[in-house]
Amino acid sequence: MKRSISLDTAPSRRLVPHFSGDPAGKAELQRVLEGMAGIDTSREDACVRTFQAEGIMPNPARFEGAADAQFILYWCADHELVDPFLTAAKAYDAQAHPPGTSRYRGHGIDLEFENIAPKKLHFFIDVLPGCPEITSIELPIPSSPAQAGKLAQALGDNIGLNSLTLYVHEKAPLKAGALARLFSHPTARDKPLAELEIIVKAAPADTDTDDWRRRLCGSLSKHLMAEAVWLTLPWSDELLGWLMQASRESPCLSSLDLSGNFQDCTTLQDLVVDALQRPDCKLTSLSLTGATFEQESADAVIEAVEKNTSLRHLHLGETELTAEASKRMTAALERNRALAERVYKQIHGWHGFFTGPQQA
Repeated sequence: MKRSISLDTAPSRRLVPHFSGDPAGKAELQRVLEGMAGIDTSREDACVRTFQAEGIMPNPARFEGAADAQFILYWCADHELVDPFLTAAKAYDAQAHPPGTSRYRGHGIDLEFENIAPKKLHFFIDVLPGCPEITSIELPIPSSPAQAGKLAQALGDNIGLNSLTLYVHEKAPLKAGALARLFSHPTARDKPLAELEIIVKAAPADTDTDDWRRRLCGSLSKHLMAEAVWLTLPWSDELLGWLMQASRESPCLSSLDLSGNFQDCTTLQDLVVDALQRPDCKLTSLSLTGATFEQESADAVIEAVEKNTSLRHLHLGETELTAEASKRMTAALERNRALAERVYKQIHGWHGFFTGPQQA
């Protein structure tokens, strides 16, 4: 978890969640407590017993409270307690992001969920639309088309996520149509994700493989709109072509990191060169992890980089560049970084740039 709140100046360790002292607030608190009353917590940690009895959350802004607060949220998820979970999340966020901090700029303490089991996926699908306090989550891709459609809707409705990972769980093999439904939500996010990672290492036994791949690329401008995207997929020329087109159509996508099997890509060089040479290319970072370019192909890519004005970072996987090729690529990328810095200064002034210590 990110910590930018001073542990010495953080508020008191415990707080009653967001309920006010008026009758309506007390009634709401009582309803939440009654929803947890029948669960045996005799063997649970003290923080869970206190939350169950009084609705009191540990303060995540303090070192000793952060783990307890997260534990309570996982406990609520394990017992499928929707209202207590939402209550705990609001209390967590109120202390993790006090007034004046921005959850989208690395301030405060993120509310993150990892390693969610497929059997708990339905719970998070239920809470995501009403829980903007969740800033980061890793979710297994639903195996059924119906549940995949519900997850797509939940992700589209959530307004707080900053980081999202979707992956195929080994114990939940995909059924035909699941990926197509997941990537088919028609509405764009109000705010793009900062980071999106999708891991589908092997193509599922689907009736139309190209269909879900096209929909995936289209989703990058809709409910999965993101600034930086990591994709581990079974690559093909068609998929790479759709993805490069999606990178131009997305209003915010600037970084692509592509991993997986590129053996079926016979025109990888042409696709990359074409993408980088286009005047509407907005990519600032491109990584082709696992790909290998012959020297002639690498030279063609570098020539495209020399004509490009946006790219500042490029990784060509396992390609071994000659000293001359490496020098050319470095010079082109440094030129673009300098250009981006000049443009930023023209728009925003010198604020944010470190110019070194001042001489006395």
